[in-house]
Amino acid sequence: MITEMIYLGRDNVNELTITEDDEPVDFSGATRMVLEFEGTDVVVDSALSNEYINWDSTGRITLQLGELIITPSKYSVTLIVYDIDHDDGQVLFHASEAKVLFWFVAAD
Repeated sequence: MITEMIYLGRDNVNELTITEDDEPVDFSGATRMVLEFEGTDVVVDSALSNEYINWDSTGRITLQLGELIITPSKYSVTLIVYDIDHDDGQVLFHASEAKVLFWFVAAD
């Protein structure tokens, strides 16, 4: 499991590198990404704002989540990626798999 610390109220940047068969996933064709936090109504959707999530062709997903309105805690996440071939999106990883955990902490 990957754990990423998110400092609420701060400008820290977190980066995930996604690989498949030890090769970086090329996200250059991605048109949208949605990040859902298990047990909450909080959703980060690049179609609504690109200030929280960005990606590139090297498998890197860059997150700046310090300004989210979310209760400080640990959350498993689901990442859904959209592209021209997957207009309904495809789940890259699901919260139930517990592959990625975001630990939101108050920065005071």
